[in-house]
Amino acid sequence: MKQLFTILFLILNSLLYAQSNYQSGFVITNKGDTLKGYINAREWTISPKFIDFKATLTDGKSIKYNPVSIKRFQVGNEEIFISYIGSISLNPVNLNELQEKADTSTKLDTTFIKQITGGNNISLFKQTDDIKTRFFIAGMNEQPVELRNFTRIDENHNVITNSIFKGELILLANKYKPGNEGIVNKINNASFNQSDLVEIVNRLNDVQFANSKKAKYRLYIGAGVDYTITDFTVTNTNYSGITPRLNIGIDLFDNPDIQKIIFRFDVSFFYVTPKFDHFTYFGEPLYSSPNATYSYNQLNMSIGAKILYNFYNKPNLKLFIGAGFGLIYANYSNNIETYNGLGGNLQTTKDPFSLENIYSNFPIETGVVLNKKIELNFTYTPSANYSTYGNFKATNQVNSIGIKYFLGR
Repeated sequence: MKQLFTILFLILNSLLYAQSNYQSGFVITNKGDTLKGYINAREWTISPKFIDFKATLTDGKSIKYNPVSIKRFQVGNEEIFISYIGSISLNPVNLNELQEKADTSTKLDTTFIKQITGGNNISLFKQTDDIKTRFFIAGMNEQPVELRNFTRIDENHNVITNSIFKGELILLANKYKPGNEGIVNKINNASFNQSDLVEIVNRLNDVQFANSKKAKYRLYIGAGVDYTITDFTVTNTNYSGITPRLNIGIDLFDNPDIQKIIFRFDVSFFYVTPKFDHFTYFGEPLYSSPNATYSYNQLNMSIGAKILYNFYNKPNLKLFIGAGFGLIYANYSNNIETYNGLGGNLQTTKDPFSLENIYSNFPIETGVVLNKKIELNFTYTPSANYSTYGNFKATNQVNSIGIKYFLGR
């Protein structure tokens, strides 16, 4: 089993770095020319240093553009990046890295920065590397300037913050909204995070509502059919059955505009009703019965988490693969063994075996998403043991086909 998940992890990891995801977009050259084509869109949790561009999808080789060679690029209608060549701050933000003296050092960097929101007056950008996320502000046709926020600790290990960005934003408020005490108060009470900064910039641009962005999550309901093979080693037999499954859940996106990596959390309900014919012994002295039957009903509720990867990722067609973990609560009923006693009388023993109420499994899933609303999937769940005994096992191996409907837009 460990080898299987190791192989799956390596496959997902290689797909993450090797698979292309070309989507329609354009670049603007340093001369101001617009080149329409296709850009290899990534999650870009770390701001890109270059992009791969093709004029047509059939082009054999891509052209690499960096912040020196172009001014801007855009993927679809959402992802807008501009070139930035300038200084960036290096002060840490993790508490365990703070010093008593604020780190005001900088370095020259060449990177693309992402536009978060914009308008008639100013635009807000962000850039992320392995140190932290930075925010930049720029007026129309002006070079972006980093908003500064420094933190340090004092001799008593209290965190001291120097929010220079508030003064920088108040200067812009005085320029674009002179005499507006409401926006000044908003700036003075703001935290250095994307949500607060977006709201302030939108107000400075007279934008009543935040720019329409794709949600970072989606809800779904689903149903499916399970083909379950239940193995019970005491009887040395197995049982297979087909039963329904219902589930509800939520998908979280690291980057909602690209949607290459998905974190899925769900609750599923399913059941099995295995029945095993076997040979048993009873009584004192021991008698044998060759026609014994052991059966039980198992109703399951699974709370699961998966990581999915769209290895083919187009707006209206996505193909994915993933794996995860499930924690299952099982309720049992009709846990009985029946056999022919002395004289051929039918005998019944209640709860002849004890079965776990909580166990776990490790599903592997693949599927397709159609038109952003419908998902068809196949899930393979290797044998999961729920026996309380060390000398034998009771396991379910499940093969599922299912359909999910995504709620909302």
